Amino acid sequence: MICYFRQKIFVSNEGFSILAYETSDDDVPKEARNYFDKWNKEIFSITATGYNLPRTPGVKIELQGNWIDKEKFGLQYSVSSFLEERPTTKEGIIGFLSSGLVFRVGETIAGRIYDKFKEQTFYIIENHPERLLEVKGITESVL
Repeated sequence: MICYFRQKIFVSNEGFSILAYETSDDDVPKEARNYFDKWNKEIFSITATGYNLPRTPGVKIELQGNWIDKEKFGLQYSVSSFLEERPTTKEGIIGFLSSGLVFRVGETIAGRIYDKFKEQTFYIIENHPERLLEVKGITESVL
């Protein structure tokens, strides 16, 4: 199922996560769909459970698993594996960089990195990380 992170519901210290994801996947059972807008039935959220699930805003995620009926909480997607696609939009790249995966990079620095390198951001990080020093606020201690 292809989806996007929407909201954290619960995350334990051990990494067990209960998260809401947005999707428009037709294969999602009707009883598992939570609609944001009663007029728009194309995009809805689902509740997913698993360990260390991705929480990066604006990044496309492919979840694999199976539906489990939790009597008290309803139908939830138990995730066995996931794949995060590398973001390509400004929002996705900034969200990815500021998600905590990149040490000492918050939303402000991530925005500056994107403004400097645009769609080449990941190419620069992977192949010429020294160029990150061109961004205001980044020092050698960050690299």
